[in-house]
Amino acid sequence: MGNRRTGHDLTFDEAVEGFLDMNGEITFLQVGGYDGVSYDPLRPHIVGGGLSGVIVEPLADNFAKLQALYGHSDRIRIENCAIAESDGERDLWRFQPEALRDGRLDAEFGGVSSLIMPKLLDEAGSLGGLFNETDRTTLRSLIVQTRVQCRTFKQIIVKHDLRQIDLLLIDTEGYDFELLKCFDLVKFRPAIVHFESMHLSPDDRRAAEDLLISLGYLVNSTREDSLAIRGLFGKTRPPPAAPLLSVAARLLAETRWTEALALYDHLLALDPANGEALGGSATALRVLGHVNDSLRRLIILKEKTDDLSTILPIIKEGVVQAIVAMNALLNQGRIVEAAAIADAIVTLVPREPDFLTTAMRIARHIGRWEQVVRHAASLLTIDPTCQAALDAIAEAAPRARGGD
Repeated sequence: MGNRRTGHDLTFDEAVEGFLDMNGEITFLQVGGYDGVSYDPLRPHIVGGGLSGVIVEPLADNFAKLQALYGHSDRIRIENCAIAESDGERDLWRFQPEALRDGRLDAEFGGVSSLIMPKLLDEAGSLGGLFNETDRTTLRSLIVQTRVQCRTFKQIIVKHDLRQIDLLLIDTEGYDFELLKCFDLVKFRPAIVHFESMHLSPDDRRAAEDLLISLGYLVNSTREDSLAIRGLFGKTRPPPAAPLLSVAARLLAETRWTEALALYDHLLALDPANGEALGGSATALRVLGHVNDSLRRLIILKEKTDDLSTILPIIKEGVVQAIVAMNALLNQGRIVEAAAIADAIVTLVPREPDFLTTAMRIARHIGRWEQVVRHAASLLTIDPTCQAALDAIAEAAPRARGGD
């Protein structure tokens, strides 16, 4: 892929030292601690002082080595688990420790453990692609599978009361982008983000970096890793929407609804009026079954769109599913919930007599007379002779004025 430098040329060490010079201390979260020494860019800075945080490591033997290093420390805490999208047990692959001890594998393979090891060892994988088929077969024969406990970022953050995270370090052999999407970058806004990118596909590597760039980070990418900094050594760029929107749109096209929604929500936290993010998130919410939330996004989108013809398809899709949901609620006797959906529908499609009539009748059923009058008045602008609307106003107007 080659080096991709967008905004800074700092090394990890320079970024950490620069932050320490300016702030005096760093709170970090490290995912994939291994043995705490080998291939660990954080170790020299922990020894140097000024750092406190949490190291996560799923493998028991590596965790024991971390305990030996940091078990006495009141600044460094360690967790024996993996980080994933949800908690529970999962399979993790590693290379056989005995193959490392007897020299059948080079020592560097000791640091390679992954939730997606079989993919890495494919012919097109980041590891498998380095070897011929005979060697790939040998490597596959030397991996072992173990069950590990997984926790979410939120669980670790709550357990250790991490109210601030200055440095996020991820090294998970090909799972880094998945975890980056799970971390709340908008809430915590770590000043330094460092992740191993050599095992990512080119598309995922670029998407991970584009996600950070879209949030105002400057990125320096080498063959092995990507380093993003925010606001440390000069002005960060205004966060461009396009890269994040491109990633979210791709996830949406791949029907990865939850991941797409998370990215759209990131963008809306920065710019609540972003039309493409409103539309995309409305689609994701609709497919995920969050009808009311989807309708609210569509209403905001409609208010902020000058040319409504550009958003009619997404409004139509949203209204069709909303009608299905409303009818289901009516059949279940959940009239108040159905009324909320009916009101949203007529806000999106205000000149449709059938929708207005339905909303008017539901409002009448639950005694919301001001809404009855409003819907009836809208009906009369379409058909001044509409008897149902005239009757509704005659019945509702005195009650609405009286506050009944």
